[in-house]
Amino acid sequence: MNINRKIVCSVITVLMLTACNSEDKYKAKECNNCMPSDTNNQNVVNDSEDKTQATQIDISVIKNDDNITWEKQDSDEITQGLALSSQNAIVYNKWDNRLMIIDPSTQTISDDKLYLDVTGSRYSSGETITIDTTTGASEQILEKVLINESGTSVFSLLEKYSDDSDDLGVGIYSDNINNGIPEARFSRRDNSDSNYFNYPDIRDIALSHDGQKLIGGGEDKKIKIFNVDDLNNPIEIDVGTQSSKVRSLNFSYDDEYIFCGTIGLKKYIRIFDIESKTQLAEIETTGIPKSIVEIPDQNKIIAIFVGSNKARIYDITDVNTLVLEKTLIINGSAKSISVSPDKKTFAISATGNQVNLFSIDGADTPKVIKLSERANGAVFLSESKLMITTGTSIVYYDISLEN
Repeated sequence: MNINRKIVCSVITVLMLTACNSEDKYKAKECNNCMPSDTNNQNVVNDSEDKTQATQIDISVIKNDDNITWEKQDSDEITQGLALSSQNAIVYNKWDNRLMIIDPSTQTISDDKLYLDVTGSRYSSGETITIDTTTGASEQILEKVLINESGTSVFSLLEKYSDDSDDLGVGIYSDNINNGIPEARFSRRDNSDSNYFNYPDIRDIALSHDGQKLIGGGEDKKIKIFNVDDLNNPIEIDVGTQSSKVRSLNFSYDDEYIFCGTIGLKKYIRIFDIESKTQLAEIETTGIPKSIVEIPDQNKIIAIFVGSNKARIYDITDVNTLVLEKTLIINGSAKSISVSPDKKTFAISATGNQVNLFSIDGADTPKVIKLSERANGAVFLSESKLMITTGTSIVYYDISLEN
């Protein structure tokens, strides 16, 4: 279906925070009352609509008929995101901590396992529930998964909704997936395992572009730099200025710098030099930085913020100075960012079942892909193909820029 359209709007977004009445505070899901309203967003493009307005957005979007679907293994299972290498893709889910290896070339599921059992059946007797003495291993939440470029290793971030810093089984895990997803997983790890780092209250991880280093950060106000072959002995950078806790991390494309979002007495985006382990620049923000991604060759970074419908682009031509270049209004609250391989387009998945597409050199209003289910992640398979995870499927869109 071709939804190549030219649209413009001025967007007024009203975000209403309404508490979920979930019986399980750990498993509250997106509900109608918790989602930002699309009523005032005039730049949403549904598959069935055709709108033309004055300002042009030169992005062509064609829905591909290909898709991958699967059945939930539990009613609480929620697709959390998508990680991509040149060889394969990983879909990761919350609550059951399910992983699926996707072969992008055939668009099929190569392997599929739950991370909480060790015998192949859900919540089996092999699960070591004593990992977490408060709620059991099943309350560990798979928040983020990264994959190296060769597609041989995955790095998983697990959180638990507890302030008990003595809980085991919470931290960073590494797994070799050359032969598929391994059987012995989270519930069999301990602190002596070099592929596991116990890190209570961790908030984000990032993998270097050369695949040699992993960084993590959280409530302890430090960035930890790991060798990917040994997670036991990290090097630390203290970011404790003004009681700052780490909320987001990423590497520059040359792996020389770390972009870090922090929260404390104030909220900041900071740049650190990896070699000297020193802070080079900072800029105060109004929101909590959720994700920061560089646009290489443009001397820019894109940042999105927790619960916010704004994305901000900063100029880092001088790496010692962060300059706000412009603010973009997106549809919904931003969840993740992906930049196309040719660095000409970026996609922001957002609440409200939608993905916002921006041309880096184009208009400041997005082309919006509206989905039937919530969009949990979007990555570019190539400069012309976008892969989006929804509740129980992956859908594909062909993307191109108009001259």
